[in-house]
Amino acid sequence: WMKLFNTRFLQENHLLFPEKTLRFEDVEFGWKVFLSVGKFAVLPAPFYYYRLRFQSLSQTPRYSKFFSFDTFESIKQELVKRDVFEQYRKEYTRQKLHAFFFQCYECAVSNLRRDVLRRIQESMQPEDWEYVDSDAVMYDIARNFYKSLRGDRKASLQFGYYWYVKKPIRDFLASLGAGVWKARINWWIGKRYCEDHVKLNRALCNEIVSLQEEILKLRSQGSASQESS
Repeated sequence: WMKLFNTRFLQENHLLFPEKTLRFEDVEFGWKVFLSVGKFAVLPAPFYYYRLRFQSLSQTPRYSKFFSFDTFESIKQELVKRDVFEQYRKEYTRQKLHAFFFQCYECAVSNLRRDVLRRIQESMQPEDWEYVDSDAVMYDIARNFYKSLRGDRKASLQFGYYWYVKKPIRDFLASLGAGVWKARINWWIGKRYCEDHVKLNRALCNEIVSLQEEILKLRSQGSASQESS
């Protein structure tokens, strides 16, 4: 949802969304695209307005939360098949562990949470525990969750404070629409800032297009001179 793809590139590489996958289908697709693409460009500015609809599939706790386990197993198989798993192990592990906690455990309805927890514990590998202990990028909430699974008392207390105190308050405020109003205030404050960034990036994109056209023109002139000589 935040990327633009060349249709011919997708067709030539047979890159499609996985069928019968209700959630996380863009994660597996994204990995396959970036493993296949030769180069890509990043524009450091907001071009996309992400609207949260709280009755949508991605915002509603359902059995589809379990799809993330199958998704990351498929991604691992793809990495192993391409012989690049060791190269991207850290990035893969980071995304997997954050998804398992934030999109699976935290979002699951109460009667499914025990099953989700069991699946997480069964899926953990030795390198996953190493990542939990060593990676500085991991969110503290997620780190405390995983450490609590190993019986770390301090992490269990910190996670319990989050789960039984901070999270209920946050969820209550969200039910009153606090998140919507916060988003509106942030939008109002940042509107001018975003508009300036969009203008700058439009100018940058126009400059890139002009340079590409100039390169193509020089190439065609070079080909014509070679043919004439």
